Amino acid sequence: MRSIFVFLGRYYRYFLFVILEVVSIILVINNNKFQNASFFNLSTELSGNAFQVYNNVDTYFHLKIVNDSLLAENVRLHGQLKASKYPDTAHVKQINDTIFKQKYSYVPAEVVNNSITERNNYLTIAIGQSKGVTHDMGVITTSGIVGITQNVSAHYASVMSVLHADFQVNAEILEIKEISGSVIWDKDDKPGEATLINVPVQVKVAIGQHVVTGPYSALFPQGIAIGTIKDFKIIPGKSFYMIKLALSTDMRNVRQVYVVSNIQKAEQESVEKKKNE
Repeated sequence: MRSIFVFLGRYYRYFLFVILEVVSIILVINNNKFQNASFFNLSTELSGNAFQVYNNVDTYFHLKIVNDSLLAENVRLHGQLKASKYPDTAHVKQINDTIFKQKYSYVPAEVVNNSITERNNYLTIAIGQSKGVTHDMGVITTSGIVGITQNVSAHYASVMSVLHADFQVNAEILEIKEISGSVIWDKDDKPGEATLINVPVQVKVAIGQHVVTGPYSALFPQGIAIGTIKDFKIIPGKSFYMIKLALSTDMRNVRQVYVVSNIQKAEQESVEKKKNE
């Protein structure tokens, strides 16, 4: 205790100076409108900056929670799209809310590996059989198609990328509703490109038109973005176009995807198999 009094006795002038300065500042602020306004503006600015820094830090540490909630919301919205349902004509006389039944469901997944520079490229996603993922299921992002599942384990799945020599999907040109043929990844295509083949020359093709998944794909809902037409030409000696597309999905930066489950796929394949027997 004695040392405290000795310390105060030695430095009391400094403490007295600080106290008087604070009192003087308070009096100036309280008795002058300009200084009062300036002080509160400054304090508001400083406190606002401090809260902004705190909020940025807090947001950073909660990004995963926010991201998971957004993925769940996207899954719910995808499931409500008309393309994810089919008309139940047996109940067509009922109210509109009941004539469409679910055809596609979606499961979010994280991409843990991805290649784009090989002739046959693959992705690996952190989801597998434990979440209902099987071989031969469509994979998409919010911007468009990504690929098709191949090998599946309990917790992981490999995905044949759209940047693969064996990838092929039924497609149509959105603006003219023309079921135009198939999208493939040609050997001359770059990672951001694809090729639309088997499009007859009678179709009115134009640069900038949008190409989406067609109605004959059992893996993807109709209308999922594939790309836009960037160039086209007639194949010499044939009545078909060779059309180059700019892919809608940036395959270099795929982080989150959705695995598409066609609820009626097994039934459709069973009927088609019997037809061919």
